[in-house]
Amino acid sequence: MVTQLAVRPQSPITNEPVAEESEIEAALKEMGVPYRYLEARFETFEPRKGAELALAQAHNWSLVLSGPPGTGKTHLAVANLAEYASHNIARAKAYGEYHGIWWKTRFCNVPRLLERLRRQVRDEEDHDLLAEYIEADRLVLDDMGAEKFSDWTSDRLSLLIGARYDNGDDTIVTTNFTLDELADRGYDRIVSRLCQDGPYVRIEASDYRLEIQP
Repeated sequence: MVTQLAVRPQSPITNEPVAEESEIEAALKEMGVPYRYLEARFETFEPRKGAELALAQAHNWSLVLSGPPGTGKTHLAVANLAEYASHNIARAKAYGEYHGIWWKTRFCNVPRLLERLRRQVRDEEDHDLLAEYIEADRLVLDDMGAEKFSDWTSDRLSLLIGARYDNGDDTIVTTNFTLDELADRGYDRIVSRLCQDGPYVRIEASDYRLEIQP
């Protein structure tokens, strides 16, 4: 009887270790990516008129993806995280250091994050949730601007993005609003910092969710 040993996946070009899809998916779950987007990859993004520049720019470490609902912003942001996870997992395997998720990367929906922060204040919890996102080496802030604006929300987001800006950390933002619209909502300081760290891409494409409805 021959015992078959598990073979570590290798790159067909460089013969170096590569990340398995199951490992990338586990990493995305750990980051907080919703179930619906766990399979989002650049390869599975359907190129559509009006989204070509967004697809080309979405590999950047920091960027702002703006556009109407259903234009693929969250898909591209998660694809960026998946590419980042794949690179880090493969590099860790190459050095024999991969033992599961070990880097600090986060995905969050902005309105839900702000609600969690409010709940923390109300319940007087000790855990510093905001620090967890400030200290992430790469952070996706999804659907910024969908939250109800107040001085408190502006202060929380300014603190989060300002600290990351000062530390030179990677931040990816998706929003339905243009930069001018975000500034008009009271986020002018945030907009200024985001624009300095990476490209701003406005997607003018149709809503794919409406297109796939029977």
